[in-house]
Amino acid sequence: MTSTDEVSGTLRAASFAASVPHDLVAAFAASLSSTAPVLRRVLPEATRELLLRAPAG
Repeated sequence: MTSTDEVSGTLRAASFAASVPHDLVAAFAASLSSTAPVLRRVLPEATRELLLRAPAG
């Protein structure tokens, strides 16, 4: 299964064994296509500086 995020262009890929229930695969696929924001308690360390910088100008 592959999915491309239309906004960021991020490509995601996942593989599932034949024994994985189809309902679980469907729920995973639905979550990838959801436009709902992902709530986080802590900013990812890799993006913290970019997100907390004051706007230019």
